[in-house]
Amino acid sequence: MNPLQLKQLEFGSFLSYDPHGSTHNAIQSRKLIPHLKQDLPLGQSPILMSEWIVKKICESMINLKFCSFFKSNPILVPVPKSSLMHDGTLWVPKRIADALEKQGFGTVATYLKRVKPLAKSAISNSGARPDAQQHYDSLTVQEKLVKPDRDILLIDDVITRGAAFLGSANRLANTFPNCSIRGFAVMRTMGYIKPFIKIEDPCMGHIFLDDNGTLTRYP
Repeated sequence: MNPLQLKQLEFGSFLSYDPHGSTHNAIQSRKLIPHLKQDLPLGQSPILMSEWIVKKICESMINLKFCSFFKSNPILVPVPKSSLMHDGTLWVPKRIADALEKQGFGTVATYLKRVKPLAKSAISNSGARPDAQQHYDSLTVQEKLVKPDRDILLIDDVITRGAAFLGSANRLANTFPNCSIRGFAVMRTMGYIKPFIKIEDPCMGHIFLDDNGTLTRYP
């Protein structure tokens, strides 16, 4: 087991999600989760969730707090699923990255591959969720791909604590030590923060890992 050298990571997210609240906005935010996780169309729209999200980002990019993430035309690296993937497996972060590339926001590269399955964070209690070290240990870099010559932007659908981001970033940093690495997630979980204000709530923040292996995400 290699210790994680990268102890913090900057990230951005576009939407927020309240898994517990009873307000109208909290309930509506939960209704978006299956659409995002399965990349389904919203309502009667023929547009998939991944494409809809990128369309919304395009419409307001100049005013978004994380717009600088895309100005360098980054390498877009989708975070692998917690399970092992096979041909035909739905990989939503890859679809989001593809939609971003289609709009000129970067170039997709599938550098990361999951070689050991992990428990899904969404169905695990807080104490059983995979930590950053477990994510790191379960990933490998496909080094046959061309070495990145630009910033790397990790892409995921939902960020909770940030373990997947930090484990993925450390795995990439070990192979590409001179690359700047950040993360972008479509939606961030707000936990028990009260009150839940709104779904469309763009932010920039940081994930921190302390010496005890505890992750803290702000905001």
